[in-house]
Amino acid sequence: MQEAHRFRTLFLALAAALAACVPTSAQAMYASGAAIPWSHQPVGGGGALSLGASVGRVGGSASELVFVYPFGSKTTYSELTWDIKDVTVAGVEASVRLGARFRLNAGYWSAIDEGSGDMVDRDWLYTEEGFLVLAPGDDDWTDESRHPDTSVDEGTMFDVNLSFQALQAGSFSLLGIVGYKSDTWGWSSRGGTYVYTEESFRDTVGTFPEGEQVISYEQQYDIPYIGVGANWARPAFRVDARVLLSTLVSATDSDYHTYGARDYEGDFSGGTFVGFGLNAAWIFAPHWFATLGVEYQSISEMTGDVTITRPEGRFSYEDSGGVAMDATMVTLGAGFRF
Repeated sequence: MQEAHRFRTLFLALAAALAACVPTSAQAMYASGAAIPWSHQPVGGGGALSLGASVGRVGGSASELVFVYPFGSKTTYSELTWDIKDVTVAGVEASVRLGARFRLNAGYWSAIDEGSGDMVDRDWLYTEEGFLVLAPGDDDWTDESRHPDTSVDEGTMFDVNLSFQALQAGSFSLLGIVGYKSDTWGWSSRGGTYVYTEESFRDTVGTFPEGEQVISYEQQYDIPYIGVGANWARPAFRVDARVLLSTLVSATDSDYHTYGARDYEGDFSGGTFVGFGLNAAWIFAPHWFATLGVEYQSISEMTGDVTITRPEGRFSYEDSGGVAMDATMVTLGAGFRF
């Protein structure tokens, strides 16, 4: 409830600031071809520089996986699902014209609260004779722990791209996009409950001490991408859309288990990223604009090497880990064109 109240307060403060700045000529900025940060729009006649700021919410989830090869094929041994819920972010954006057809865009957002995350950890155990259960799935796990007291300790998103006007026909424009983005998310889980298989199937039930940290985790993604964008403009209003793609995603992760003092470090590459974005801009003054945007991204599961550090030593395992994530960000912002 406190996070929701804080979010509403930020939005109301932003709206009040906008209202105080509104002059009478709302269409003048559109007529001059002004740039809207982060919209990948064509730049013919646009301003040389525009700056913006935004606040928003992010929701999604990330997966952390451990694989084994008991019969020569990859099989899930452990899966941790880390949620991103109701995380408030604040960001800044900039857009600079480069010649008549190109524009360099950049944006950075950071989490400003912990949200209301959750984490579920499931394992599928094996014996020397093979599986203890028939096959991994939602219902046949052997060990499970749930940690509703999970916070998002870190959340940063950086994106820089070059957009160029490929086609313009009346109010419609088509763009090409080349860019790079980097996302980092970190969590920590405390307390919770567990159901373990020890002597027999799911025979042990218990709780972790309330408030005591059980696991901390971080994922970091590097994503070079290409894409296409389009926009449609009317006096005092414009809509921008884009589709982004990469098959060159690389990632690292780090997981520390307090119980057992085990540290897992993974290195991954060759993932696939798909992103979609939609941005609406209201040009309400010669130099001022307001924006409403939504961004969705999905990074498919990647397999990579994992190094485990524990009291008895440090051990490396090829193709024994995996990561994946998806997230949606909704933002409300304002900006100024120079």
